[in-house]
Amino acid sequence: MSELRTILLAEDSPHDAEMAIDALREAHLANPIVHVEDGVEALDYLRRRGKWADRPEGDPAVPAARHQDAAHGRA
Repeated sequence: MSELRTILLAEDSPHDAEMAIDALREAHLANPIVHVEDGVEALDYLRRRGKWADRPEGDPAVPAARHQDAAHGRA
């Protein structure tokens, strides 16, 4: 069985982030979830910069995209 990948959720609305995380948990996913507030913080996470510099090297992440944000120019 392969290693679980971390789900990276970039969402600036705390309410929307909470709803997304709740939905993922209700789906019984075992993947760890990391919530960041914007694209800059998401890139810092992916590139192990700033507060994410100590993130383990072997920790893969799967960025999550929301199509409705992209369609409204908020991606």
